Amino acid sequence: MSDCNEQPPSNNDNGRLPSVNAPDKPTKVAYLGWRFLYTLIAWAILAKGIVVGDSFFVSLFLFSIPLFMDYFKFKPDTYIRRIIRSIGIWSCGIWVVLSVISFAGILTVVTINNQLMVSVAKDYLADAGAKFPILDIWYCMAFNVLLTGADWVLHETEFEQWMKSRLRIKDPKALPQSISEGAE
Repeated sequence: MSDCNEQPPSNNDNGRLPSVNAPDKPTKVAYLGWRFLYTLIAWAILAKGIVVGDSFFVSLFLFSIPLFMDYFKFKPDTYIRRIIRSIGIWSCGIWVVLSVISFAGILTVVTINNQLMVSVAKDYLADAGAKFPILDIWYCMAFNVLLTGADWVLHETEFEQWMKSRLRIKDPKALPQSISEGAE
């Protein structure tokens, strides 16, 4: 049995414990391709079995919260991926707010002429009784699927960055003849 006063091992010279926020190495499961695949499947499933009421908005909330939180977990290195992250935060934020508005009873799914519509509560102050097709929300959510795909494609792994740094050649004339001809 260990002594209660025993200090945990230290990994640095000054005797302090390692930072709680130390960067972790992502596993293969944390791969951005999996996030894209999961988002695509979740988006497709979300269109199945929509019923009258607010269950669609519960599913919308469960679709957007993991993405919303995931965007806050990383800070991309490149400008374009920072833009994607910002757009992802805002678009997922819209879905979260829309869901919460539904939880408050302001939005609900109704059927009109055999078409599923989102309806604003009749006792709500603004746009009472307004309706629009639920497909509009579902199609707009495809944007989030595309964002996760773009983020995956534009992300460079450490190996890709290493290869890119090794292949940077300042003078294209320094390339072997066969490579420089193929580039033109």
